[in-house]
Amino acid sequence: KDLEDNGILDCFNPRILKRSSKKVAMEEGCLSYPDEFIEIERSETVVVKYEDENKVDHKIKLEGFAARVFLHEFDHMQGINFTQRER
Repeated sequence: KDLEDNGILDCFNPRILKRSSKKVAMEEGCLSYPDEFIEIERSETVVVKYEDENKVDHKIKLEGFAARVFLHEFDHMQGINFTQRER
């Protein structure tokens, strides 16, 4: 609900359950590299399981820009920055 209302998703211990095979290329930036923009290809949709701040499990399908932002931030948690995703 927060994602729809505020564009925010508090998500702990996220796991990607499914990524769409359809990919979309789009220019991305990153606060870690403020002057760099790179075209990155990412899945158009992603299904994610995560816990909220009360340790309640949730499953959500993210599409479009929300999926892209999630995948970008998920990469950070995996030790991958967007320069390593360059096409």
